[in-house]
Amino acid sequence: MKIIIKNIKNILNIIVFKYIYMTILIFLPVLFYFDQKYNIFDLFNKESSNVSSLAGISGSFIGFLLTVATIYSSLPSDSKFKTWFKKYGHHKIFMRIIVLGTFFFMLNIIFWIFNISTVFIINNIGIYAFISGCFEVLAAMYYLYFLIVKNDL
Repeated sequence: MKIIIKNIKNILNIIVFKYIYMTILIFLPVLFYFDQKYNIFDLFNKESSNVSSLAGISGSFIGFLLTVATIYSSLPSDSKFKTWFKKYGHHKIFMRIIVLGTFFFMLNIIFWIFNISTVFIINNIGIYAFISGCFEVLAAMYYLYFLIVKNDL
């Protein structure tokens, strides 16, 4: 029985931490459900200046993600930490986090530039993209913490 539980735990760890962004799979559908049922973003959508504020914050987060990518790329490629990072495939996850986070935040900036905030469905997609980008920033902060703490390996 312990072997079966251990195998299930290993499979879940592989799925959750290596292939799937668990935060997006758990929190966004719940948020979408509450938005559809209770219209939680209606008040946000009524103010036209909120879209420009969201675009400004998105630009700041893009800058943060690019800074994290610069910190990672500035590490020497022969360091023990970077070889450990690559050995377990975390460099792929880390780059996906940066690329997807930048993409999600760029959606908000594009919506602001082309003034797409008038269409209700598209505006909610912008909010969902912003929230998804925030999850990517949290994941990037997690990896940045390990870049700082474990770099002396």
